[in-house]
Amino acid sequence: METFFISLFIIVFSAALSMIGYTLYQMSKKMPTSSSDDKEDLLNERAGNIAVEAAKKALDEVLKQNAELQKKDWDGYKKDLDLTLTPVKKSLEDLQKNISEVERDRVEDKGKLRREIKRFNRNYR
Repeated sequence: METFFISLFIIVFSAALSMIGYTLYQMSKKMPTSSSDDKEDLLNERAGNIAVEAAKKALDEVLKQNAELQKKDWDGYKKDLDLTLTPVKKSLEDLQKNISEVERDRVEDKGKLRREIKRFNRNYR
């Protein structure tokens, strides 16, 4: 899946660079015939602006794809975590139920023992 996005990024970036080259070529044809330094400075400034815009677009696309991948990874991790923790949670609930039953039985047995002790005490006096 990542190779697809890497390939897509390379294609988008190549297209952006091609557009920059074509735009520079068109701009150089439209430039006035003033001194070559002015012409070169203007061309460099425009080329820089175009390159920055293309880089911003490519970066935005990569960030968007990265966010989508992170969301998919998190969803997969969350699903795996749920699958792992569900049996543990059920086991803990069963254990708590068993502990409650044992505690209830212990309290009942304690009450029975007290009654038996009182009864024996009455009989031996």
